[in-house]
Amino acid sequence: MSDASPVMRSAAPAFGGHTREVLSELLGLDDAAIDGLERDGVIASAPRAGLISARQLDLDGLLEVDTASRPRLEAEFSGESPA
Repeated sequence: MSDASPVMRSAAPAFGGHTREVLSELLGLDDAAIDGLERDGVIASAPRAGLISARQLDLDGLLEVDTASRPRLEAEFSGESPA
């Protein structure tokens, strides 16, 4: 593995970058149906205000196994320096 040269095939898709493609090609929805889902807030092509972000996640359930990491992760998610 140390001799392997990693190759980046492509960048990660943007937020919602494949949503229309998946809904139309895999699920068979037409443009009107997809537009309706976006209008109703079911899907989005960009993050919307008020949605939960990774920084708002409750760390209690995530850190049941490794409680020693909690201060470091809380500091990282809050933008502060770890104590």
